[in-house]
Amino acid sequence: MGTVREIKTLDELKPGDWLAAEMMTEGPAEVLHTYPYPDESGLQVVHVLVRELGKQAPYGDVLYGLVALELATEDELAALREQAERAQKIADIRALADWLEANPDMPVPAYQGFQVSPGVDTRDELDVWNSAAEGIALVKRWAEAMGEPVDESLADRTMVTKRFGRLEYKAIAWHRDGRPEPEPDPTGLAYSRADDADDPTPVSGHRVEPHVGGVTDGGLVDETPCYVPNGFQAPEVIAERRAYCRSTHPGRECSVTEADS
Repeated sequence: MGTVREIKTLDELKPGDWLAAEMMTEGPAEVLHTYPYPDESGLQVVHVLVRELGKQAPYGDVLYGLVALELATEDELAALREQAERAQKIADIRALADWLEANPDMPVPAYQGFQVSPGVDTRDELDVWNSAAEGIALVKRWAEAMGEPVDESLADRTMVTKRFGRLEYKAIAWHRDGRPEPEPDPTGLAYSRADDADDPTPVSGHRVEPHVGGVTDGGLVDETPCYVPNGFQAPEVIAERRAYCRSTHPGRECSVTEADS
């Protein structure tokens, strides 16, 4: 990587060359396109299109082909790219700071890396390594505020990530002693296959026997027939089940069925 600038005429420029600062633009510029042609007097001119480092819009001009321009050195370009990357990181951090200021309920990271965890970077009295259901609930609440999905793909953590350009803000609830059991559903309506892990029977309406009843002045009366499964069992077993049925459901019909046979 040299420090001496190379000089080229416009006729010699090619796409991909980098012009030094102050040649055509304030900063170094990459040559995108060149188009040489003769002007009215027959002299060679070149239409050159360049884009300055860190800018989006290109810049074009028409100059005589014999005009000499200095090229930027590799050292200069490396330093300028590092400056541009630093400026982008600072802009990303500023975007994060603006977001945190606009969301005062979100915790501010205490350490580098922009990562927060219940019990460390917040006022919550939680064990950082095993924040359990409380920590998970807190991270899920943060995720809702961030507008980002919760990541539960790893067994030892529950986390959410919000990105600002190339910057990431992470909130993590650790549970290295194992993922805690979910809170029970207060309605009692929640169901998952894990509730009947050893039962291969498909979920269907036949799993719960339908009930019928009548309305009286005293309230609802269960009139569901009581079925005693036959299953090709001995008569004394059926009689015993029938007696048990009558003792536990007085006044209800007790029938023998071959539903389990």
